[in-house]
Amino acid sequence: MPVEERYTASLIRSLAFLRKELVTVWRQPRLMATLVLGPFLILLLFGLGYRETPEPFRTLIVADEEDVPLGSDVTDLGESFGAGIEIVGQTDDADAARRSLANREVDLVVIAPSGSVQTLSAGEHATFTVLHSEIDPVLTSSVHLLARLGVDEFNRRVLIGVVEEAQSESGEAEEVLAELDNAENESEALARAREANPEILVSPFAVETSPLVEPPSSQAVFYAPGVLVLLVQHLALTFAALSLVRERELGITEIYRTSPLTVREILTGKYLSFLVLGLLLAAALTATMLLLGVEIQGPVWSFTVVVALVILASLGLGFALSGLARSDSQAVQYAMVVLLVSIFFTGFVLPLDQLTAPVRYVGYLVPGTYGIGGLHDVVFRGQMAEPALVGGLVLYAAVTAALAWLSLRRDVEPVRV
Repeated sequence: MPVEERYTASLIRSLAFLRKELVTVWRQPRLMATLVLGPFLILLLFGLGYRETPEPFRTLIVADEEDVPLGSDVTDLGESFGAGIEIVGQTDDADAARRSLANREVDLVVIAPSGSVQTLSAGEHATFTVLHSEIDPVLTSSVHLLARLGVDEFNRRVLIGVVEEAQSESGEAEEVLAELDNAENESEALARAREANPEILVSPFAVETSPLVEPPSSQAVFYAPGVLVLLVQHLALTFAALSLVRERELGITEIYRTSPLTVREILTGKYLSFLVLGLLLAAALTATMLLLGVEIQGPVWSFTVVVALVILASLGLGFALSGLARSDSQAVQYAMVVLLVSIFFTGFVLPLDQLTAPVRYVGYLVPGTYGIGGLHDVVFRGQMAEPALVGGLVLYAAVTAALAWLSLRRDVEPVRV
């Protein structure tokens, strides 16, 4: 056969595979939906829901109206910080404000300096204190920047007010100076003005930020608990989904039908098996996390409870998804779609506050959102996981277990109740 005909025949055979694979993919709408449409919709939803600026920090002002030259100027303080804060109230009880911050009723507490007139007269800065409870390094940096820019703007407003007042009183000052016999009789006020520190005159107020809890030392430390949750969720979900799909493909479910086993007994055994496997995996990941310098500040038992609930919720989701999958590859594809949703919508990549309200709720469809929030409470804030997050995991595990029971019952007990 001539060389040209040989190359032509080889090309035709190769093109035959091209047609075959395209037709095969086209005949699998679920494959197209999970591999192409699923990731596209996730990215589209994320793009539509993302906003560059998070919601304003709910801020409580601590100020004594009689002692601090704020009073009616509290509004000026809020305007100085711009759109970054939303003043929700004012109090003179610093301890009560700290409790509100600890209970997450507010995001920031701004404590105005007391005795600022005396402090400035002594040639020192009057310092605002900004308390926060953020642990995300990005948000912590935002608080620092917001506090500094806000007080700079407040200084500018104060300086403008002083200059305007001085200009309005300049006529009276000229009359007083004209009545002075000589320079030796200058007033005490003028002497103090001459000796005043120019830096204090230009920037009378300063600011310092103080975290309610010690934030993570680095971004790697901050992301470690989230990585643990996503890995445990993904592996538990994948193991559960593949387990039932393979048994269906191998015909083992047909054996279940003729055996005295009930759906409850099958699921209980599977839950226990994968729970033990998931806890061993989580223990290995936790040990790695500790070696990287992450310290668990809160109760270890609360940490364990959150991880165990994430595993149970993920197993239930995997068993439920197995009812939709027709093969191992489809089960893996569904697991990858859930992982993509978890990366973008659980607060792992960026705070949930930077997603609009409708899109933000997508994250609560996967266990990772509850798990990441719970571990942040335990690991960084040194407290038990928030009850709402734990309750969400319990409810999630219960609902997915019910769905898993219905899915397996359809295969194992089509007649039996």
